[in-house]
Amino acid sequence: MYPYDTFQAKNGWVIIAVGNNKLWEVFCNAIGRSELLSDGTLKDNYDRVKKHAEVKQFVEAWTRNREVKEIVDFLQAKQIPCAPLYNVKDVVEDTYTQYAFNINNASCANQGLTPLSPIIFSHKPMYFLVCFFL
Repeated sequence: MYPYDTFQAKNGWVIIAVGNNKLWEVFCNAIGRSELLSDGTLKDNYDRVKKHAEVKQFVEAWTRNREVKEIVDFLQAKQIPCAPLYNVKDVVEDTYTQYAFNINNASCANQGLTPLSPIIFSHKPMYFLVCFFL
């Protein structure tokens, strides 16, 4: 499937997943490239995979001028699957991650705050310290 890849944005990376021909149509119209729909060499996923380098270039021509949040908000509003690509620091600082996975922070020697594993092996909380270089 293509475009189903990471793309560089103005301030980071975004994952865009155009997994079928209907999403391709929505995506092309959304980014202002509806002329691509009449390009027979990009008609199906199979064709787009063969020309993935070319497709990546024009998708990044669009993403490079926009911030990650802008891209994600815009494409998700059009129901095109996409998400920011996080590094470890982004994951730890993400509000949803902190809530959903109960990330607790502890001090690790000379590394500052690091996430603790949310895994509990018994009724009593027991955490294993995992040190990441943030």
